[in-house]
Amino acid sequence: MTENEGSSTAANERSRVVNLRVPVQIVENIDNWVDTKRYKSRSEFILNAIRFYLDYIEYKESYNVRAFQGEQFADTPGARFDRLKYFKRP
Repeated sequence: MTENEGSSTAANERSRVVNLRVPVQIVENIDNWVDTKRYKSRSEFILNAIRFYLDYIEYKESYNVRAFQGEQFADTPGARFDRLKYFKRP
């Protein structure tokens, strides 16, 4: 086995290829973000978007539970942002 084959096997164990159909307008918007050098590739953009959304729905669920239990919300937007576990700062 070559060095490249070993690293691709390790990458395959950490991730999976997922095929999905995306409307042309959304792909063009993603390409615009990639073209302006904010992201290295479509894959990086889509992965960041998925991570962001997962954090959003997790926080929303947590918020709903705390609201139902009558807890006080002292969070600032910055504090909520700091808790995003999938967000990777540059």
